[in-house]
Amino acid sequence: MLGRIEKIKKKVGGKSDLIILISDPNVSYVTNIYKTGGMICIPRKKEPFMITSVSRKQELGKKEIKIYSVSDFLKADIKAKTIFQAAKKMFKKKKISFKRIAIDCQATEKMTKYLGKNITNISSSMLKIRSVKTSEEIKRIKKASEIAVTGVKTAKKFLKPGITERQLARILDDSMREHGHWYAFETMVASGPNSAFVHHYPTDRKIKKDDFVVVDCGCLYKGYHSDITRTFCLNPGKRNKSLYKTVLETQKMILRKLKIGVKSSALFDLARKELARHKYDLLHGLGHGVGLEIHEEPSLSHKSKTILKENMIFTVEPGVYIKNYGGVRIEDMVLLKKNGIEILTKFPRRL
Repeated sequence: MLGRIEKIKKKVGGKSDLIILISDPNVSYVTNIYKTGGMICIPRKKEPFMITSVSRKQELGKKEIKIYSVSDFLKADIKAKTIFQAAKKMFKKKKISFKRIAIDCQATEKMTKYLGKNITNISSSMLKIRSVKTSEEIKRIKKASEIAVTGVKTAKKFLKPGITERQLARILDDSMREHGHWYAFETMVASGPNSAFVHHYPTDRKIKKDDFVVVDCGCLYKGYHSDITRTFCLNPGKRNKSLYKTVLETQKMILRKLKIGVKSSALFDLARKELARHKYDLLHGLGHGVGLEIHEEPSLSHKSKTILKENMIFTVEPGVYIKNYGGVRIEDMVLLKKNGIEILTKFPRRL
């Protein structure tokens, strides 16, 4: 915990007297506990501390930093109506300057009422810090990836003509729920013409043997997410095979180009150019970071200025979508290492 705090102070402290973290992912990043809630206060020259609810303090137990509870009607360490009022009381009690505050969200009227107007938003800087994963984060994401792969295996096993999208999604979800804490997002099962939609909610449509079936799912494990997409077809024809090969070869090409120092937007441009050779377009980003949030830095999009770094984890997910016919998307999570990559979603890429 304290190691992460020192990293934050070094990276985003600047000339600020005080850093405040209040977004769930950033508080979780410091405490190493999912959805802890509350506020982390990191003064420039004094010890950091946390302010949270009475119930959350009890759940957190003993931590490396001091935790104060706040309530205006329960017995608590600080009596206050809002967490910002409580924070101001603690700053005055501990003689902590808060003339210049760096906080991980847009300043609100309630914030400025108690903390003043000299507030800098460090949300984007915190995303950059979290984009490079620690060894513990990598372990959790790997486990989340394994569980998601289990779900896809189960879906492939039960895939047959006549089963509905909704039925297959429920089977997949049940499989993941046995091993994970929750789902990373709502599972997508899209078949036939429905697979031509980038985003689709499972319906009662019955799957046919010559349909493309796009399965997109993820698991949440100890606060960390995973994401995988596979496209299946029970009886692929020539057109099915050709379209699938185009997407797969595009993904393989990008995976070969992954290395430290590459600009993520350049990868998007490469993928789009490759698909354009076959007269297709890339209708969404090529990939996104995965961690405490399902979509975070780095972004593999045409506008991104991110340079890839060691221990970043992100997806590579080219896709092609043809209206009234179907679509193909193949998505894998990748860990960028010093001397190459490790694909975390270990499941065959076959129709």
